[in-house]
Order: sequence, then structure tokens, then C-alpha cells
Amino acid sequence: MQKISEKDRNSGLSSIKIKETKDNNENYTEDEVKILEISNIIDKWEDTVLFSQNGFYSFKGKEVKNKSREFIEELNKLINTKIDEEKFSDEYSKEIVLRIKKNKITAIADKMAIYENSELENWRKEVYQESISSSINRAVLYKNDIEVVVSSLNNGLSVLKAMAINEEWNDKTLELKTAEYKSEFYYSLVKAFMSEKDINAYKYYQQCKNYINTSDKDELEKALYELKVNIIAYNWAKEVFSYKLPDNELEKKIKKVEDKDIATEIRRYIKDFTETEKRKKELKETEAEEKNWQEIITAAENNSDKSFLYIDYTLSERHIKAVKDYIKQIKESGFIKTDKSKFVQLLTEMFNDFGLFKRKNITFYRAYLSNEDYKFFEDCREMQFQDYENLYYDYKFSMSKVQKLNLQKEDDIYTYAKLLINSLKEFRTKNKREPDIQERNKLIEAVSQRFTNNKEDKQ
Repeated sequence: MQKISEKDRNSGLSSIKIKETKDNNENYTEDEVKILEISNIIDKWEDTVLFSQNGFYSFKGKEVKNKSREFIEELNKLINTKIDEEKFSDEYSKEIVLRIKKNKITAIADKMAIYENSELENWRKEVYQESISSSINRAVLYKNDIEVVVSSLNNGLSVLKAMAINEEWNDKTLELKTAEYKSEFYYSLVKAFMSEKDINAYKYYQQCKNYINTSDKDELEKALYELKVNIIAYNWAKEVFSYKLPDNELEKKIKKVEDKDIATEIRRYIKDFTETEKRKKELKETEAEEKNWQEIITAAENNSDKSFLYIDYTLSERHIKAVKDYIKQIKESGFIKTDKSKFVQLLTEMFNDFGLFKRKNITFYRAYLSNEDYKFFEDCREMQFQDYENLYYDYKFSMSKVQKLNLQKEDDIYTYAKLLINSLKEFRTKNKREPDIQERNKLIEAVSQRFTNNKEDKQ
């Protein structure tokens, strides 16, 4: 076989130039196949192992560090084993395959090195950026501790200098990055004070506004004005509201405020305070009425003649009338019969505004709804809005089915609603779950048809 030039050796498989010094020696052709096979093994290893789920290119950030060496060692071991297993016809063929191995592994290692450097650089940048963000977050968390704030700022600036060295920034770039960092740092601090409606936000802004960029500064100045208005109005309204002045006297005082924005906010806060106080009062009354109802119910079950002695006459007239009606019914019949008009009234209120219904004091209805019907509404008040949507769908959809009957009488509405309530209850009891959409539609159709048939039979 002729000697192979250095140029041919470096060119890999194309370097195989075998001179036929012997007539049709099959060993030369077999060597070519063996060399090609080893070359294919290297290519296949690169395509499958490196790009597999746990391959080299699956590692990110600092995970990739020193991984290339492990993979190259694995490849070397694989190819060396294969070369040792093969028997080449002469040393030139073996020299060719070793050259191919070297060239291919070098090319693979170069690509891996590029990827490794890129991922490690990304990791360094992420760590730097995380450190900068951490310095801002720490300053915000301890915004009232000046030592921590200053320390956090200095830490962030130190990280920027380290980044400048690592990424080879020039002085202009470092200066620009430093200005951006300080702007974000002080902006975040001012926003933190503002979020707590702390008047110190205004004072802090005056001290650091020169470090904040123009767009953020414009945003803060507008927000700070609103905050200042908000704080002044809140404290003013809180103090004046505590005087318990009549509405006309309160309005006279508000009109004396020269700043119209502050006056508007004062009115808003007064309204909020009034509604909050009203809700607290209603909650207190509801709790008192509920307590009295339990006393009345227990007394009525044990001895109806003495039930009237348990009435709390300090509560509302409506409550007093309701408990008297309740006791009267218990004395006369031993149970409460549903007033269909009251049932329909409550059902309508529930569908019109479920949020308001959930806050409604329904203890009044104990005297006018059977235990079963009262419990139905109590359970509805405990529903989440998602469950209520199903309920709303059931009744609204089903009621539309019988509109052709001109369903307006309270007796008819009550009868139909009870049919539907009981049908749904039967389904849940039987199937231990809520019906799906198709089952609901089928059930509603059946209830509607049943109601229609009953209506026609009566006519």
C-alpha cells in the first residue's frame, strides 16, 4: 500500500487511497468498511447521546460545567473498544481510523466547549441579576432601616462592578448601568412606602428623586399627589366621622375644604365608613336575632305557652312580629307552613343579586317558611359562586320552559320550584354526585313536562 500524505490523513475518510499492489485483495475493501463503520458510530453517538433527554445539551447553566470531559471520555472508551475489536490489514488503515477519531472528537469537543461557555455565561449573568434584584428586594423589605438600605445599595453596586469586569464593559456602559440600577432601587423604595399609604413616601422621594429616571419620576409624582390627597382625606374623614354629625352638618364642613380632589376623597371615605358601620351593626343585630330565635324555637318545642317570655323586645319590630307569628303557628298546628309569597320573594331576591342575598339576614323568614324550605335558602347562602351558577342555570332555564303557561302566580312558581328542588335532591341522593349539563337538561325537561301535565289535569 502506498504511503498517505499529511493532507490526505487530515481529510478523514477521503484520505483512504489504497494502491492495489495485490490483485483484488479483499482486505483493502474490508478496511474501508471498518473505517466507515467507526466513523458512523461517532456520528450516531453525537446525534443520539449528546441530544438525548439526559445528554450533554440537556444541561443548563452551571450544570454543564465539566460535563464535556465526561462525555468525551465515554466516547473515547467506546471508539477505542471498537478499534481494538477490529483487525486491520495494515498499520496505515489503523492510522487513518485514529486520525478520523481524533478529528471528529476534536470537532465535537469544540462544539461542546462553545455550548458550555455559553451556558456558564448565562448562569453568571443570572446570578448577577438575581443578586441585584435581591439587593432591591431586601432594601424594600427593611425600608425603615437606613443601615440595611445603604448596605443593600452598596451590595448592588459591587455586583455591577463585578459584571463590568466579567463582561468587559467600558466606563460609559458601567456608568449607564449604575444609573439604571439606582433609578430602579429608589423607585422601588418609594413605591413600597406608597403601597402602605405611608406619608414617608413623599419625604423619601424628595431625597432621592434626582436618581430616578424621567418616566418613572413622572409616574411617581402623579401617584404621590394622589397619595397625599388620599392620606389627608382619610385622616380628615376619620376624625370628622367620629363626631357623628348629621349629614347636612357634615356636608357643610366638607364644602369648606378648598382642594376639590381632597373634598371628593373625603366624601368617598365617609361613605365607606358609613357602610362599614352599617354592616357591623347589621351583623350584630343578626347575631342577636339568631340567638333569640334559638331560644324561641327551643322554648316552643318544649312548652309553647311560655315561648312568649323568651322574646327579646330590644330587637327590631320586624323580628318581634316574626317570632310572635312563629309561636302562634306552633301553638295552633305544631309546625310552620310555608308562605308561598315569602318563598317566591326570597327566591327572586336570590336570583336578582346573589351577592346581596349572601349578606342578607334571613332569620325573619323562619316564621314563614317550613323547616325544609328555610334550610334550602340557608344552604344556598353557604354556596360558592360557582355552585350558584349551576343553581341559577337550573331555575332560570327551567322557568323559561313553562313561560308559555304564563307562570306568574306565586302558587305555580312555588309548586314548580319545589318539583325541581326535590328532583335535584333525588338525583344527588341516588348518584352521590351533581348532574352534568346533559343530565341537568334532561332532568329539567322531565320536571317541566311533569308540571305541565299536573297543570293540565287540574284545569
